[in-house]
Amino acid sequence: MTHVSKHRSARAVACEALARQAQRYPDLLSVELETPALDARDAALAHTIYEAAIRRWLTIAYLTETILGRKWAQVIHPLQGAILTGAAQLLFLDRVPAYAAINESVEWAKHSVSPSAAGLVNAALRGLARAIFESDANPNRRFADTYSLALEHLPLQDGRALVVHSSKPLLPPDTIPRLGIASSHPRTLLMTWAKDFGEEAAADLALHSLVDAPVICNTRFAGGGNQVLTPHRVSGSSVFTGPHDQLVPLLAANPRLWVQDPSASEAVDSVADLAPKLVIDLCAGRGTKTRHLACAFPHARILATDTDAARLRSLREVARFFPTVEVLEFTDVTTNFVGQADLVLLDVPCSNTGVLARRPEARYRTATGQLERLVKLQREILTQGVSLLASGGTLLYSTCSIESQENEAQAAWAEQHLPVRMNSRRRTHPAGLPGSPATDYHDGSFSARLVRV
Repeated sequence: MTHVSKHRSARAVACEALARQAQRYPDLLSVELETPALDARDAALAHTIYEAAIRRWLTIAYLTETILGRKWAQVIHPLQGAILTGAAQLLFLDRVPAYAAINESVEWAKHSVSPSAAGLVNAALRGLARAIFESDANPNRRFADTYSLALEHLPLQDGRALVVHSSKPLLPPDTIPRLGIASSHPRTLLMTWAKDFGEEAAADLALHSLVDAPVICNTRFAGGGNQVLTPHRVSGSSVFTGPHDQLVPLLAANPRLWVQDPSASEAVDSVADLAPKLVIDLCAGRGTKTRHLACAFPHARILATDTDAARLRSLREVARFFPTVEVLEFTDVTTNFVGQADLVLLDVPCSNTGVLARRPEARYRTATGQLERLVKLQREILTQGVSLLASGGTLLYSTCSIESQENEAQAAWAEQHLPVRMNSRRRTHPAGLPGSPATDYHDGSFSARLVRV
């Protein structure tokens, strides 16, 4: 059990949060770090440490195992939190002094667990420091200009590599396992990508997931320019480049401007040639694609729903600005509109493997049997969605996954088991590597257009 430290520094907050996440691994929560008691500078540091640790969890765990000669699972959760906090700073925050990263993690472990337990944290972090610094007298990290899959390289977000040296190899000798540890991806996920797309593409996908994903807005319906929006290479999208506190008021001032990656807009774009009278957004979430539907089909009646109460509240906020959008309870839609819709959008729950740069915690769940559960759920939603279609109506199936089981295989299953035929489909792989311009970045996605027969 983690005890809350009396010393609420940025690093203590990170230690506590990561210790709680360690209790759940690999099913990490997708939650923002809460920092209400910290000033802005300390809050920013806590967020940076926490996010680096989540993104590079497997890297830190494996290096700790190698240094200590002990399985990560044998390290109790509070100490995992302390090691993750210290190691994230040593490895990935190159402006943080080593003594600060090590000492505060050790002190937190001492007060939260015991002085003897803190010795394990100290051994892990000092062993790591010896591997990355030139010497005790010269504590400078060593970098390579680019990452090359070398045994001593850890890829960084800016395109460089951190060089690690040790008397024994710290990373696995084989390419795929080494890439998995260096980029913090489960080996099974990388092996699937290598089999499906080739090793070079698998490496690019892994490195893409390390990028600090930019905020990208759909601007095609907003009208006019803005000095904090830089045009993306995909027409109709722009990268937000202003201070974070300007984003919310910017979006509030223009409901026809919203945050949406270019790949996420492709689904609705693929049916832009239609002229539906009744559109149902069955898995509307917080309403991003609902907005897109309302703008793309201004003369259609649009019904938006979701099974989650919090998301329904968000949808009702969206509907305030779009008079053609009606937000209904899920059962009202599925009971009262059977066989009536011209267009049904199913933006289904998925593994999120197309958006791992934005959802880094999702990569660890891929090793839990999650995919099989999702495939079953997606088929249930497909069946329900088809039941709402009028004859000749279009079902638009959409994911932010790049896994064939959730995409092409589901479209083929629908053709075989439901009264629909394939019209078109599109898979987009993520783009943008560490060090690339933000205007080159986009997520991965899939969409299929199926027609009721």
